[in-house]
Amino acid sequence: MNSLEEQIVWLQDQVKKTYSKLNKKPYHLHAICIHDGSAESGHYFTLIKDHHQGIWRKFNDVKVNEVSEEEVFKWSVGGYGAMTAYWLVYISDKRQQEHKGTDFNSYSADPSSKANSGSVYGSIIPAEIDSLIEAENQKVITEAQNFKANELAK
Repeated sequence: MNSLEEQIVWLQDQVKKTYSKLNKKPYHLHAICIHDGSAESGHYFTLIKDHHQGIWRKFNDVKVNEVSEEEVFKWSVGGYGAMTAYWLVYISDKRQQEHKGTDFNSYSADPSSKANSGSVYGSIIPAEIDSLIEAENQKVITEAQNFKANELAK
């Protein structure tokens, strides 16, 4: 029995040491994906913090609206209908400071330029991935235009 208690104490000490390092690097909650439903079915929406304006936004399909921090945590912790947090995104203190200094709401890409130029994300997206994204976006635009033309022709 003594051996088991010693193992428990040792494991608790290891956990404490592991997590004590994390206290020295602050991270901030940036986004939460909420699942509303059961294991068999449901709906997902995402809450993202705008660190520049200090507000939360709810991204639910094509609808985006501002929500209070009270609502964010009410939906996230469970116990509010069938809603609960599915995954969380944290960003480093350095990244949060970058977000505070960047107004993402005023950014609009020039269609003739790379989609990520001028964005803080441009520096972290490799050029080959950016090219693939751009090509896929163009395919979606073409598909939508073709669909619209076919519907109008009916």
